Amino acid sequence: MRVAVALILLVALLYSGEWVYRSFIRPIDPLPPEIAALADHFERNGIKVSPFAVRHGFRHSEVQAVAAFKVAELPIPFIVIVCPDSRSAAVRLAGLKGDGVRSAGQNGRMVLDLGLWAHDDQERAAKIRALFETFEGEMTAR
Repeated sequence: MRVAVALILLVALLYSGEWVYRSFIRPIDPLPPEIAALADHFERNGIKVSPFAVRHGFRHSEVQAVAAFKVAELPIPFIVIVCPDSRSAAVRLAGLKGDGVRSAGQNGRMVLDLGLWAHDDQERAAKIRALFETFEGEMTAR
């Protein structure tokens, strides 16, 4: 019985250690090149944004990087999640929509999450989502 309890505690310790590493210790992932291209796309179309990398606790097999885009007039940035491929991006999008978020979209391996402000400012949210969906970066075709 002691051996079973020790094994259960060891497994719990390993999982919690992995979670702590991914959530707090692992360095922030650098922004991939398509994020800079997406920021340029937004700016060419009249939305001034400044992207920055965000710490995330996902495994790299699920999410490769997370970028927040700060819009000058908005208090809260919107998020773009970069997944390894378009199939994992579709899974991530389905998870967002399962939370009741209507202001999310997918473009290749990137997923857009506008957050809660999109419900109050639907006009700007629709413009950002339309620009995101029309973006054709060379890196999104993977």
